[in-house]
Amino acid sequence: IKDNASFVLLKEFKLELEYFSYQHLLYRKGNRFFLMKDKVPNTKGKIQSIETQRDLLMYSEENRKGSRVQSFKIILIVGRIAGSFFLIREADFFNCMAGDDLMFISCTPKYEILLFNVSSNMIEKRFSREFKRVAVSKETRKFAPGGEMHSFVMEGKTYKIPVPDFHPDVQAIFFNRGKLWVATTELNEKGQIKADVFDKNGRYIDYFYITPPEGHHPLN
Repeated sequence: IKDNASFVLLKEFKLELEYFSYQHLLYRKGNRFFLMKDKVPNTKGKIQSIETQRDLLMYSEENRKGSRVQSFKIILIVGRIAGSFFLIREADFFNCMAGDDLMFISCTPKYEILLFNVSSNMIEKRFSREFKRVAVSKETRKFAPGGEMHSFVMEGKTYKIPVPDFHPDVQAIFFNRGKLWVATTELNEKGQIKADVFDKNGRYIDYFYITPPEGHHPLN
């Protein structure tokens, strides 16, 4: 489905998607559509934390089966048996455009930012900073990946959800006025969120603190 900023439907056509996978639209460039795909591995009835890859696929009206143009390493908490599957990402896939051709991406539990060129489909740069990871506690468990679900029923059997030992390092990323803002899970004594500032080339500049909205936990 292609629509404009006013949410008016311009065109619609069907894509051929793969079973046991999860896909969503990441961006559009001309008449090409780029979707991210998480393929659910067969864990034979077990709930596991697995390092796998998220594929970036390109579709068009002429190429409805899609072709892979890039892959990104991710960690999934996943379970699959027969016709059922369960999937939680240990880190969200954050992305923001930095001009017409460049996109910043964060998709791993540990602090790492990718600079991705959407024209060449190449990762141009990776950067991070030293970061003291925030451990998951009883009080913050519900904000960790899978923390709100203590168990999951699949094919009539109940499974316990494994929660990671640490919160993901990055909560969100934004590109604003030529600068990249990275909201982390590091908090100060006032419960404010530490946000790092980088230039468009990944050079660290400074940091500032964000006060979360009233009624919202800073890790949520």
